[in-house]
Amino acid sequence: MKGNAARPNGMLAICILLLLSESPGHGYQLVDPLKLFGFDWNGPGPLYQELHKLNTAGLVRSAWEQGRGPARRVYEPTDAGRVALATYVRSASEAVDQLNCLLVKAEARLSRCCHDDERRGEDQRVRDSA
Repeated sequence: MKGNAARPNGMLAICILLLLSESPGHGYQLVDPLKLFGFDWNGPGPLYQELHKLNTAGLVRSAWEQGRGPARRVYEPTDAGRVALATYVRSASEAVDQLNCLLVKAEARLSRCCHDDERRGEDQRVRDSA
């Protein structure tokens, strides 16, 4: 998985729930859309493991779809899965607000520190030239 250092725990599950809430589908149909969220594997193993966990937890349900070729599982979120998604979105939105507040304060503080350092440097240059 690329770049997962900043990815919160459980983000794969939430991304799966989001994609399945847009349209129920087969696991392999989720592989490319998940790449947009930074999930990229050499194979779909981690995706199917997460789908199994979500199914066991009652957050998604699956049914076998018969058609041309082999039968395939179709996944869709349950009511509990939709509630989990909504809860995560609310929580993530609050976290983003808090992070933005932190970043604004940190940028202001760093800006003051840099200006203070520049001012001290100018003062030193003035003293050195006198």
